[in-house]
Amino acid sequence: MSGTPSAPGPIEEATVLAVVGELISAVGDGRGLGHLNLDASLERELGLGSLERVELLGRLEARLGVVFPEEALSVADTPRQLVALARQARGDGAADMSVSAGPKAHVSEDMSLPTEPPSPAPTAAQTLIEALEYHAGRTPGRVHVMLLREDGREEAITYGALRRDAGRVAAALRRRGLKPGAKVAIMLPTSRGYFAAFMGAQLAGGVPVPLYPPFRLDRIAEYIQREAQILANAEAEVLITFARAARVAELVRDQVPALGQVVDVDEALADASLDTAVAADLRGEDTALLQYTSGSTGDPKGVELTHANVLANIRAAAEGCGLRAGDVMISWLPLYHDMGLVGGWLMNLYFGTATVILSPVTFLARPERWLQAFSHYKGTISCAPNFAFDLCVKRVPPETIAPLQLGPIRALLNGSEPILASTLDRFAAHLAPAGFHREALFCAYGLAENMVAVTFPPPGRGPFVDRVERATFEGSGEARAAAGEAPESEVLQFVGCGAAVPSHEVRIADEAGAPLPDRRQGRILFRGPSAFKGYYRNPEATAKVKLADGWVDSGDLGYLVDGELFISGRVKDLIIKGGRNYYPHEIEAAAGAVPGVRQGCVAAFAVRDEASGTESIVVVAETKEERPEARQALQQKIGEAIASTVGVPPDRVVLTGPGAVPKTSSGKIRRSDTRRLYLAGELGRSHGSFARQAAGLYLRGLPRRAKALAGRAGEVAYGSFALGTFGGMLAASTAAGRLIPAGKPLRSFSRNVARATLTTIGLRPQVTGLENMPEGPCVLAPNHCSYLDPFVLLAALPDTIRFVVKGECRDNRAFGPLIQRAGHVLIERLQAERALAGLEAVAEVLRSGSPVVVFPEGTFSREAGLRPFKLGAFRLACETGVPVVPIALRGTRNALHDGTWLPRHVPIEVQVLPPITPAGKTLVDIVRLRDLTADAIAAHIDEPRLHAVMVAGIQGLDPSER
Repeated sequence: MSGTPSAPGPIEEATVLAVVGELISAVGDGRGLGHLNLDASLERELGLGSLERVELLGRLEARLGVVFPEEALSVADTPRQLVALARQARGDGAADMSVSAGPKAHVSEDMSLPTEPPSPAPTAAQTLIEALEYHAGRTPGRVHVMLLREDGREEAITYGALRRDAGRVAAALRRRGLKPGAKVAIMLPTSRGYFAAFMGAQLAGGVPVPLYPPFRLDRIAEYIQREAQILANAEAEVLITFARAARVAELVRDQVPALGQVVDVDEALADASLDTAVAADLRGEDTALLQYTSGSTGDPKGVELTHANVLANIRAAAEGCGLRAGDVMISWLPLYHDMGLVGGWLMNLYFGTATVILSPVTFLARPERWLQAFSHYKGTISCAPNFAFDLCVKRVPPETIAPLQLGPIRALLNGSEPILASTLDRFAAHLAPAGFHREALFCAYGLAENMVAVTFPPPGRGPFVDRVERATFEGSGEARAAAGEAPESEVLQFVGCGAAVPSHEVRIADEAGAPLPDRRQGRILFRGPSAFKGYYRNPEATAKVKLADGWVDSGDLGYLVDGELFISGRVKDLIIKGGRNYYPHEIEAAAGAVPGVRQGCVAAFAVRDEASGTESIVVVAETKEERPEARQALQQKIGEAIASTVGVPPDRVVLTGPGAVPKTSSGKIRRSDTRRLYLAGELGRSHGSFARQAAGLYLRGLPRRAKALAGRAGEVAYGSFALGTFGGMLAASTAAGRLIPAGKPLRSFSRNVARATLTTIGLRPQVTGLENMPEGPCVLAPNHCSYLDPFVLLAALPDTIRFVVKGECRDNRAFGPLIQRAGHVLIERLQAERALAGLEAVAEVLRSGSPVVVFPEGTFSREAGLRPFKLGAFRLACETGVPVVPIALRGTRNALHDGTWLPRHVPIEVQVLPPITPAGKTLVDIVRLRDLTADAIAAHIDEPRLHAVMVAGIQGLDPSER
C-alpha cells in the first residue's frame, strides 16, 4: 500500500482519478489510462480486478484520510461511486450510489460471548427447529452469534432473539399462504435477517433454498439467468430478500412463473404484531433445505437434504474435529454455501458453542479482520477454502500479524477446493510469529451431497503430504511413493484429508464400482446417514450417482492409504492426452503464477478433435494486457510454465479480459461453462450496462407481466361480483328468514341459500365422504380457515347439523336472532358461568340426537396451518359418548383470506372422514381423542401442522379459556 496520510480536506474528483491512474500505471502497462473517467468501469474498462480494487481502496484511504465501508468493494464500480463513498465516509454529503449498502440491521446492546459452558447437546432433537427450541427454551439470553457487521459494529444475537426473529418471518410467510414443503428462496447477505429467514422458513414448514445475493449489478444478466434456473428447478414460491435486491428480485420474478411472493425481511423483523408462538410439525425425514451445487462442473443441481441428514453430519463433524464446549468458531464463509452454512453456523447452533461471523465482503476487503477476530475473541476453530490462506499471506503484512494472539487456534479446516501443500507451508510460516501452530491446519474433504463433511484427519496432527511419482501416477493411476531424492519436476504432491467421519464410510472404486486397493486412483464413493435424499426433480442425475447398497459416487477422483483419503481431481475435469491423465487445477496454478495473468482467473479443459479422436488442452487466462506483442509473449510464457510443471505444453492458450472466466458463487472456476463459451466464440463478450441488461430482462418479462395484470384485473372483477352477489343474497335471505318457522325449517332454508349463493359465485364445494357421517348425534370437528367455512359446511352437510357459535354473535342485530331461532348454540368464551351453561346446552343438543359442528381451533388467521385443538369439544364427546367426525376443509383460506374482502375463484373441497369413538371419560381419553382427530385432519389438508411452543398446564378444560 502506498501514499502518505494528509490533513483532511475536501475530497476532489480529480484526486480520486489521480489515485486510480497511479494504480493503473503501477499494476499494468498504463493502457487503461485511455479509458479513465469518472464513469469508467473499474473492472471492464480499467482492468482492475477484485484484488486490485482492494489495493485501490487502501491507496485512497491513505491519500484521503478516510475509511471506506467494507461493502465498497462490492458496490463501487466507477471512480464517481468511489468519490461518493469517500464523501459519505468523511461526512461531506450523502453517497449517491446505484445500490445501497444493504439491509438495516438491528444492533443489540453490548454483549460478550458466553464464558459458561452451553447446555448439553439436544441429542433427542430430530430437526433443526427442535434444536433451536431446545436452546431458546433453556438459555434464551445466551449469545449464539456475534455478528461483525461491515460497518465495524458488533451485533449480538441470542437464542431467544433468533427464535423471535424466526417466528416473525414464519408468520409473514404463513400470511402469504405458505404450504408445507413449499420452497422458500433466500437471497440475503450475511446478516441478522439471513439467520431469521433460514430458521423462519423451516419454522413455517417451508424448505429454505439459499441463493447468493447480486453483489455486482454490472453482471446482472448472468446472475438472473443462473438464479432463474435455480428458482425454476426448485419451484420456489416465495423469495425473501431486502431493499437493495428489490429490483433484481422483480426481474427474477419475471423469469420464474411459480414465484408468487417477494418478502422484505426487514419489514417482517420490524413487525412486532406477527405471531411467534407456533412452529410447523416437522420430522427427521422431512426436507430441511435444498443446497444447490456450485456448478463448477455443469448446471447447478438441487441437493435435497433431510433434517436427519443435516443433524447426522453435524454430529459426525463435531466428533471428527473434537468439538469442545469452550470452542469459539470464527467464520467469514457465505451462508449460502454448504461449508459456511454448517461449519460456520448450524453446527454451533446445535451444540450451543459460540460463533463469530463476519461477511465474505469483509474478508475479501480486509483479510486481517478474520485473523484479528481470532485474537480478540480467542477463537479456536474455523474453516476456509485454500485461496483464503494464500490471500492472508499476500495481503496481511507481518507487522499486522505480530501483535496477534493465534496460539489458541486448534483446528483451522482447509477444504472446498484443491489443497496445495505449498499454500499450507506459506500460511503456517507467515502466522508463526503470532503463536500459530502448523498442527492446527486441518485438511478435510466434503461435498453438498453429504451435507458437507466426508473425511476428517485426527485433530492436532497437522497436514500430511504424500509425494508420488508423477509419470507412474499420470500413466497408470498408481500412487507410487516417490524417492526422497527425486526432483520436484518428477513428483506430484497430494495432501491427506483424513478418514471417514464417524458413522460414515469411504472407498475407492473403478468404473464398474468394484473396490480398488490402496494407492490406486479411482472414483471416491461414500455412504452414511448424511448421504442426500437425491437431486430435486432430477431423477436421471440422482440415478447416476446413487449406487447399490447406499453408496454414492462423489464425482471426485482419489486414492486411499491406510484409510486416509487423498484427492486427485474431478472425474469430469480430468484431461486425458496421449494416454496420460492431467489435472486442471495443476495446469491452472502454473498459468496463474505467470506475471501478467490474473491469479485465480484461469480455466483449463479438454476439447476433443473428432477427426483424430484425441483431446487438446485449452487454457483460458484473464489478463489486463492489451498490446498484441505483449500478449503473444505472455501466451508463450504460459505455455512454457505449464510444460515445465506437467511435462506437456497446452495446445492452445486463449487470453481474455478481466471477468470473462465464469465462476461459481463460492469462487470456483466453472470449467464446463468456460468450455461452452469458448466453443461458442462468446468468451469475453461485454455484458453491457446495468440499464441495458435490466431493460432486456424487463422486456422479456413483459408477456408475463401483461398476463399477470390481466389475471389481477380478472380477480378483481370476479371478487367484486362475488362480494356483491354474496351480500345481496345474504341481505335478502336475512329478511326472508324472519318469516320462516324456527328450528329445522329455518335450518333447511339457510342450507338452500348457502348452496344457491356458493353455486352462483362458483364456489360450490366438492363434497366426499358423506357416508362416514353416523346416524344420530356426533361432534363434527372441521379445521377452520376462513369466514367462508360455516357457509361451506351449511351447503355441504345435511340440514340436521347445529353449529356452536361464539356468544358475541348474539349482539348482531341482523344475524343474532336468526342464529338463535335456527337452534344453533351460542357459547360465551370469556365468562365462565355462562360458558358452562353453553356447554350444557351443547350436551343437551347431542342428547336430542342432532350432530353439532364445533371448530376445535377456536379461531383462524391468514397464516396457513392447523392450529392446536382445544379440549372442550372432545370433553363433550367423551362425556356424552358420541363419536367425533373429523372434517377436512381445503381451499377456503385461499378463497377468502383473513383481512380481505374480495373472494377468489378457487376449488373448495369438504372431506368427511371416518368417525372416531371415545374410549372413556378420563383426561387421557379426552387428549387421545383430540390428538386422533387432529392427526386425521392434518393428513388430509395441504397446510402445516402447528404446535404451541410453550405449554403451561393443560388448557381447554376451563370454558373461560376457550
